Amino acid sequence: MRSIEKLLATPASRFCSSLCTISHFGRGRFGYDTKIMRQIIKLRKMKPDERSEQETILDTYKAALGMG
Repeated sequence: MRSIEKLLATPASRFCSSLCTISHFGRGRFGYDTKIMRQIIKLRKMKPDERSEQETILDTYKAALGMG
């Protein structure tokens, strides 16, 4: 995850090839789901209070739809 986060700060030309390489490595060697990896990075970039607020809103919506 830290490797991907470092890439987010690099120029776009190097970013794409490096991100693909790291994503393939994570998926192949460790069996990580790349979609989930992107979500985790997105959550880690958020401030804790923003993340908590988003989770609370999501829980409210899920409860309203009978999803838990």
